[in-house]
Amino acid sequence: MAVLETGGSNQDAFALIRARNELIRAVREQLKGRGLDIREREHELVISSPGHPEKGAIHITLSTGEVSYRRTLWDYLGHLPGYGSDDPDEADVDMNAIAAKLTGRDGLSDL
Repeated sequence: MAVLETGGSNQDAFALIRARNELIRAVREQLKGRGLDIREREHELVISSPGHPEKGAIHITLSTGEVSYRRTLWDYLGHLPGYGSDDPDEADVDMNAIAAKLTGRDGLSDL
């Protein structure tokens, strides 16, 4: 597979388009039949597993061939006090716990 060069290259616009299309074709051909969803975006291919968003997605930059893996983590923390479950084993999540989770601090103002 050819890597597309953008800076300082003497390739003309048609050569860049042909190289980009070759990269897309090669990826689609090599992943064919594996049950993966391949979406073509303006500057990248995004490959994911349908029905399994928790597994994340692979992003391939069309201009450079760089491959990145992106995955969102999801952790259930509990419920807000006074809302949700009456289960005593389920954790209460107050505003200090939310602030601490997002800032890495105790959530109290710095006085």
